[in-house]
Amino acid sequence: MRQREKFLADLARVEQVKAIIGDKARSLPQAALKFILAHPAVSCVVPGMMTPAQVDDGVATSGAAPLPASALDQLRNN
Repeated sequence: MRQREKFLADLARVEQVKAIIGDKARSLPQAALKFILAHPAVSCVVPGMMTPAQVDDGVATSGAAPLPASALDQLRNN
């Protein structure tokens, strides 16, 4: 039963993140890359990618606008 509760909590968290991100990233992985790159101590990210679609999404992140400060604050505080 605990696994089910954790799974449901994780799903709820994903929905919270989706609500915060809205249309500021085209996918959750892209939002994650933007979040990491927003940290001033991070200059690059080496994500694991297994499919051409994941590579395309990651490459698209490099030219995309960064996450707004308000979204970053919400993600950090939730």
